[in-house]
Amino acid sequence: STIRTESEGNVSGMTKSTTKECGLASIDLAHAQTADVNACDPQANIWAQGYFRNLRLIKAREKIDGLDGAPLEDQWMIAGACGAIGSHRVAALVAKSGALKAEHPYRRILKWLQWAHGKWQKVGLYGSAGTAILGTNKGKGAFRVARVWGVVRLLEDMYGGSMPWAEPVLPDRPSEIQPFPGVSKHCACTIWPELEVMRPDPWTGSGPVMP
Repeated sequence: STIRTESEGNVSGMTKSTTKECGLASIDLAHAQTADVNACDPQANIWAQGYFRNLRLIKAREKIDGLDGAPLEDQWMIAGACGAIGSHRVAALVAKSGALKAEHPYRRILKWLQWAHGKWQKVGLYGSAGTAILGTNKGKGAFRVARVWGVVRLLEDMYGGSMPWAEPVLPDRPSEIQPFPGVSKHCACTIWPELEVMRPDPWTGSGPVMP
């Protein structure tokens, strides 16, 4: 979904983000340094994004006590929300909404946000109380939490109608990927025109995709 909406398959693509996100799956400067990857290398970019997405769920389980007992679908979507607005805010949102008491915690979060919007004066959603769970721009924060649901619904068709939810696994680092080239060369993809041809072909078939 990141590749489709941000880079559009452009290996040299760069977002307008101040965090300097670039490459096929939009790896920012901090993550490129941490993973020691050249964000302009398509394979390195995809590997790093997959690594950090899985790590995000692992870290979310450590931060939100009881999350590992929820359905995997809810766990992954809550982890996606952590990536959108920050794990500390999502942890506070989970606690405030009583999400882990529900059969589907992520859905409970969305229903609670709708309820809190209707009762915003009583709940204080758009005041200082809401800042702790949604940030300074509450509407944007709520949208970023809820859009995870939309992304999953859009991607389901690629997997035969349902996503193949599984336990998070940190993928091994491919031996051939390029290391971090230095801050000054991060996102300077024109230096490596040969990397363009290493872009994987997009899947254009129909029906389920092997996980």
